[in-house]
Amino acid sequence: MPRRALLLVLLLLGPMLPGLMPPASWGHREHVSEAVLVAGADGLRGRIRFFAHDLEDALRHAHADPTLRLAVSAEVDGRFAAYLAPRFVLRQDGLPLAVRIVASGEDTFGHHRLWWYELAYDGYRPGAVLDLRNTLLFDRFADQQNRVVLRRPDAAERVFVFTPTADRFTLTP
Repeated sequence: MPRRALLLVLLLLGPMLPGLMPPASWGHREHVSEAVLVAGADGLRGRIRFFAHDLEDALRHAHADPTLRLAVSAEVDGRFAAYLAPRFVLRQDGLPLAVRIVASGEDTFGHHRLWWYELAYDGYRPGAVLDLRNTLLFDRFADQQNRVVLRRPDAAERVFVFTPTADRFTLTP
């Protein structure tokens, strides 16, 4: 009997055991994005990553374009910038900082396809206190969480987790 129970556990939970990833077609359990912002003497830069199909879904919906596909192109980067602007707003002294898309591309995590953007913020003053409102993908996924890491030049970090009920934080470098 114990051998049968063990076999049943392995069959049911096997794909979830450490080191064994479910196929990409199974999707993922969480809806999450991650941004790392680096505040330095030379300005504020960032990199933000998403599960590619989640971001693609959000951009298709936002732009009413069911054929939109993520690609490294000025057109798709422009559509992402238009999506990002009202949903990821960094303010310094009450005024929004202008953001530029520096690069974009594809990555993988296990069997999952990820999409990333490198960002640069114009007008940032080193050491300034920032307010961030982050509602990325909240309109598409009720369980969406957006993790933001603020990294200082001395390598110290602060981590913020944005949810639909906590979408604003003050980031102090």
